[in-house]
Amino acid sequence: MWVNQSSSAANSGPTEDDTQVNIQPQFIAARTAYSVAEVMAQSGLGRDTIYKAIHKGQLKARKSGRRTIVLASDLQAFLEALPVME
Repeated sequence: MWVNQSSSAANSGPTEDDTQVNIQPQFIAARTAYSVAEVMAQSGLGRDTIYKAIHKGQLKARKSGRRTIVLASDLQAFLEALPVME
């Protein structure tokens, strides 16, 4: 979500003096399923890493039309199965 922090509330459009701040949620509220973009945000892993894990069978995913969905429980199991760094 973009927030326009302008000193003039009457201004209808952005100007050079406007500051736009990209506000991202710190976490996504507990849900039963996530899109790949949401999995990326939750896990900190990149898109390619997510899709490689799906294709290798390490991360279970489902399809809803063209959309790839990962259940929260499958994401949790995938992350817990990653090797522990020593």
